[in-house]
Amino acid sequence: MSDYGLLFQLRIEHEFFAGCASLPFYGELAPSSQHAAKQAGLLFKPLADGLMVLADRAQNALLITEALSLQWWFCSRDAGFFSYTAIPGLAERDTPHFRYTLGESEPGEVRLQAANDTAPAGTASLRARPASLAWLVDIEISAAAIAAFIDHQAAPLLIVPFLSQRRRWKYLFTAPYVNAQSRIQDSRQDNQFDYLGTETLANGKSAQAFISREPLKMQQRSDYHFQLYQENKLLIDPLPVATPLSQCRLKIEKTSEVVSEIIVN
Repeated sequence: MSDYGLLFQLRIEHEFFAGCASLPFYGELAPSSQHAAKQAGLLFKPLADGLMVLADRAQNALLITEALSLQWWFCSRDAGFFSYTAIPGLAERDTPHFRYTLGESEPGEVRLQAANDTAPAGTASLRARPASLAWLVDIEISAAAIAAFIDHQAAPLLIVPFLSQRRRWKYLFTAPYVNAQSRIQDSRQDNQFDYLGTETLANGKSAQAFISREPLKMQQRSDYHFQLYQENKLLIDPLPVATPLSQCRLKIEKTSEVVSEIIVN
């Protein structure tokens, strides 16, 4: 008779998708881990934000298992993963690699951190897949962790966290009623914008440029609510927000930075 229970759960948290019901990511158990998982009788249940790993306490194969090593590739269904994802400590386009060892006594919730070293050999073949930008998760399950599971101890929740990219936002207004006396106001927070002057767009049109003083985070459902005013008159409410792939390089005197660009006609 089977006695399946939760061994552990992997949850993906991404600041860009805060408030969204599901995430565009999916996990694939690496071929090198499939035999061991099958021998131990493990089951995997996909979730909207990760996966659950289930094991049968009554199965002899699990009882004699000394330790398990499981490895997953997680892929994104969209090709812009790194355009909205910030991974501190890793070079751009490096494969994020998360590792953790389950022991006998685990806290209820563990937030994993991407390792500073590079991912193991074999990452290139996966990263070459069309429209798939991936990261790697390695979970070592010790014999003590298996014994604790059989003893009906609470299963840990392992969280794989990602932050959003933060860049300054640059608005370009082509309407003739926008000028140096116009201003952008944030109705929810205290984000400030400065007037940059007049710029010429690629199509030859003139545009009035404004730049945020501080970097702003990218989100699919933005927390920002920006409005355009002329003195006390509300002109545009709300202003469109930045999208991950709309970027340009801003040069001011001797400095240069990548900013998010929003053109408002």
